[in-house]
Amino acid sequence: MRKKLSILLTVLILAVLGGMIQIALRPRETEPVYQGRKLSFWLSDYLPGAKASPEQLQRDSAAVREIGTNAIPVLLRWISAKDGPLKHKIIVWIYEHPRVPFRVESAVDKQMMAASAFSILGRLQATSAVPALVEIVKQGGGTKTSGVGAQTFPIFAPGRA
Repeated sequence: MRKKLSILLTVLILAVLGGMIQIALRPRETEPVYQGRKLSFWLSDYLPGAKASPEQLQRDSAAVREIGTNAIPVLLRWISAKDGPLKHKIIVWIYEHPRVPFRVESAVDKQMMAASAFSILGRLQATSAVPALVEIVKQGGGTKTSGVGAQTFPIFAPGRA
């Protein structure tokens, strides 16, 4: 009985601590909204590991297109996002401990969502962002350095027509 109580208490403490970390690390920005849901909601199905159906992805794409150019300022911030050293350590620790019951959104997550959104918007709606994307690349922003080779998300952003 005592062992079960200590396990329960540990899980509860980890959950509360995780929630506090999540709140502390959450960016304080406003996002465009469509049908009462934020832009990040519509783009979360494009993150690796999201098991979205083709119908969900089609609905998400339609929502992003409806938000349209109103999303560009947020997307430019996201595509050039960088994690601070403490946040990076927390993210690495969470990924190394798969039983942790929460996830912290990383700069790479933001960059991937922004690149997906720019791709969905296409050249017709995202053309106005191209000069800013070029500047972000020149300044070294939007670079994913983990994994095999480095990727610069702003280069891929306005990919499709």
